[in-house]
Amino acid sequence: KNIPTADKVIVVNVSQTEAQAQRDAVAKTLYARLFDNIIASMNARMGNHSSFRDGPTIGLLDIFGFEDMPVNGFEQLFINLTNEWIQYHFNNV
Repeated sequence: KNIPTADKVIVVNVSQTEAQAQRDAVAKTLYARLFDNIIASMNARMGNHSSFRDGPTIGLLDIFGFEDMPVNGFEQLFINLTNEWIQYHFNNV
């Protein structure tokens, strides 16, 4: 890890565990920001409605037990979408 200062660059070695933790933190932040941007974009395109009855909505069904995460992230969106298709197929076939 390089830390630039006014007159030099300080090089700090990190362990493999620390490097993996930093990598994971960056990846989670990128996923979270991408997820937030996608949702914000969808909301902007659908319009700013004070209630779901005022305009279009998107509903996702999370089949409980398939994936139980303490915090939903971008990957959870894909899991939920897959669950939606499974539920749709089950109900209509």
